[in-house]
Amino acid sequence: MEASQGKHAWYTPHKLETSLKPEEIKRRLESRTITQERYKWPTEDTYFSGEIEDKKFYVLVLTRAIPPHGQNPVLPNVSGEIIEDSEGKSIIYIWLEHDIDWKSYILSVFTFWTIIFFEYKVNALIYTGVLYLGYFLVKKYLEFVGRRVVEWLEALLEAKEKI
Repeated sequence: MEASQGKHAWYTPHKLETSLKPEEIKRRLESRTITQERYKWPTEDTYFSGEIEDKKFYVLVLTRAIPPHGQNPVLPNVSGEIIEDSEGKSIIYIWLEHDIDWKSYILSVFTFWTIIFFEYKVNALIYTGVLYLGYFLVKKYLEFVGRRVVEWLEALLEAKEKI
């Protein structure tokens, strides 16, 4: 996916198009997903844990699959729906969602740093710069994670993203 084709928001669904049948899509997703029915130890090529139903899926990205490896609260939940069109192609809509309420989280971080900077009488320019740097780094990481998850699914399902 080229940089100019990026999504503008997390809630915008990604639309993947593939020539695979829904049954094959489900089989491929199951091969990379740990489900509760058949628990297995994650291998190098296992990306998700979750549930895959007939034409819908809801999975979580495994924390060892994306850096930093270990506990990572910003990894998205991936939900999707598979639709077969009249031409025999399958269209997969994918939503990347978060458990964290980012507005509340950012407000609490902003409040914490405001108290710290005022307590130590830090210059307002430094204060503003640190806040913008933090916002920029989190935003870039979220874009990286979203792009990586969509690339995994494109490769796994032999699909191309349609905008």
